[in-house]
Amino acid sequence: MTGATGRLGTIGEMWGLLAESPMHYGAGQSLGVVDLPVAREETTGYPVVFGSGVKGSLREMAAGNEATEPAESEGGQERAKDRVKQLFGEASSAGWVMVSDARLLLLPIRGLERHYWWVTCPALLERWSRDRALLGLPAASHPLPIVPTGHLLNAELTGPVFVEELNFVGELWPDLEGWAADLARLVGHEASAARLVHQLAVVADDDMRYLVRHALPVTAHNNLNESKTSVNLWYEETVPADALWYAMLMLPTDGRSSERIEAFRWLTRLVDNRPYVRFGAHETLGHGWCRVQRWEVPDGH
Repeated sequence: MTGATGRLGTIGEMWGLLAESPMHYGAGQSLGVVDLPVAREETTGYPVVFGSGVKGSLREMAAGNEATEPAESEGGQERAKDRVKQLFGEASSAGWVMVSDARLLLLPIRGLERHYWWVTCPALLERWSRDRALLGLPAASHPLPIVPTGHLLNAELTGPVFVEELNFVGELWPDLEGWAADLARLVGHEASAARLVHQLAVVADDDMRYLVRHALPVTAHNNLNESKTSVNLWYEETVPADALWYAMLMLPTDGRSSERIEAFRWLTRLVDNRPYVRFGAHETLGHGWCRVQRWEVPDGH
């Protein structure tokens, strides 16, 4: 069954979103020398794709795949169009599916001792654990890490560890393999999931706040006139490829349960057939593509 019915009278899933290309989901305002920063949570400063943007991208994906209805199915494409309206709504009515923000979980950061580190922090892991409980997904069987400021928990390195321009004290993390196995549930590529255990690093919440503010790539863009003279130079911030996000999808099952569940199953079949969704700006540059990995709520929850 796709997404078992939970205590809240809903079916739900968590979708892991592994960025295949850089992503710019804009804030709509400048930030110092950065003309186009990424959108961030107001309190934490973590990059975020707000729920309205996630829902719009999923709707676009679903609308673009209406032709996946079997050709021999009478009225298949019209039914697909109806399902898009039912799930995501239209001007006169709200949609059935509830979509959360896409929340950051792992951020690729340059390091001297690694190709790059997949960096997270206790606050992000705690929030992910709470969201798992909300959906009825299995809880982590290992405790949240405790990380002093300036330290970096990892699988192999002790002593000085250099990340961006910062010098951390490396410490071995006994629960790393358990957390890595859980995080791998959201990574859709087997090879990427396998190397997670070697590149996973946990820093203190305050250190993570610094990294998300100052370690994201900033790219210069320039418009030139016919004389090859600059007429507009601007700087744009992106979240790099290989960042791992997650979003939650929930569907109330009261009333017309069977109809709603079938519509939701149709959406998940689309993702299973082609597990890619695009978010944010610069579609023509190939930005914003994410590989979707569904994590279903087990039956009985």
